[in-house]
Amino acid sequence: MRADLPDVSAPEEQAGLPLFRVDAGWLFLGAGAALIAATTLLPALDDLREASYRRDEAIAIERFHKDRLANYTAYLDALEQGDPTLVRSLASSQLNLMPAHMKPLTVGGDPNASAAALLAELEPRLVPPPRPVPFDSLLHRLATGEHTRLWVLATGAVCILFGLLPPAERVSAEGPAKPEGKDRAAEVPPGEIGAWAA
Repeated sequence: MRADLPDVSAPEEQAGLPLFRVDAGWLFLGAGAALIAATTLLPALDDLREASYRRDEAIAIERFHKDRLANYTAYLDALEQGDPTLVRSLASSQLNLMPAHMKPLTVGGDPNASAAALLAELEPRLVPPPRPVPFDSLLHRLATGEHTRLWVLATGAVCILFGLLPPAERVSAEGPAKPEGKDRAAEVPPGEIGAWAA
């Protein structure tokens, strides 16, 4: 008989075997790996989001200072060049002086308020970045909590341990299968052993 032909000698033994086996250990292995990954990555993701927010906040403050410096520089340049509109505005707001052919639109008022309004117009608007919305899920709360994080890690490690265990073998009603490499002398009835020895 050729070695590449399938063994069809015992079809009744092969009829009870399934086509493929599903090992439940892979489910435990995947669940344990997911728990450990969540416990490791979710706190790091929170730190990354907080660091990104702080970076955007620092960029917004830096942009505010640059715009403020540019406004004051432009105002000082216009003042040094003697811009007539700016000179008239300063004379009317700071010194209460106006040309003879012009009349004020408002009478009275606090001169300090006008001086403060002049500086307020030079101030740019600070636009802070939006604060990140925190994740709110049961897994996130368990993976980042002070008291629950170690429990999630331990549960993931136990699941991985269960997943790495070998699968259970079914034992038929006839008992365990005999090993293939067993000596033929174990299968010979006791009466025939003496005849072979002679």
